[in-house]
Amino acid sequence: MDIYTSDQDIRVIRREIINSRVIAVGDQIEVGKYTATCQRVAESGAVFLLDQYLDKPYTHNDLIPAMNAFLAKDSNFDGIRQRLTNWIETNGTEYPFRVPYAGELFSGTSEDEWMREYYEPDTPDGFKELWPLMAKRTNRIADREGEAYEWGWLMNKVKDSATAFARVSSAGDASVYGASASLGVRPAFCLI
Repeated sequence: MDIYTSDQDIRVIRREIINSRVIAVGDQIEVGKYTATCQRVAESGAVFLLDQYLDKPYTHNDLIPAMNAFLAKDSNFDGIRQRLTNWIETNGTEYPFRVPYAGELFSGTSEDEWMREYYEPDTPDGFKELWPLMAKRTNRIADREGEAYEWGWLMNKVKDSATAFARVSSAGDASVYGASASLGVRPAFCLI
């Protein structure tokens, strides 16, 4: 590793890789060629979100089953596969990977009012709690291999529409798109 020696002291923030049983919000792990950041700590485990969009874009039609079928074969996830816990979908189906809900990225932010006007709530009880790191728009922005900043799907449907779903734009704000469009996906997963 190349180093430079300055003639004056300067405060440097240097990241360090360690092995630990303790996981905190903001911790980053390697997942094959990807990285993922801990977004929330729950009783059931640590919730991570991929820092990049998957190389393969998806339509919102059958998004969760298609994404999980692809990831079941993706060797990038072999290192964490045994530590995954399943999310239970509203229809009772269980999957290890899901797409974030709008509330997890936009509640309490400048996009909150727009989101509440146009998106169906995350659950019958309303919108989920904002993931702490998502208060900063830059954490909602990611790229996909071979692309500049990408835009991607969220779980929420658009109110009064049979075909439009929520998405995060390449600028990190709330937006909508038709379900047949092919967009990026950043899977969320919970490690135990």
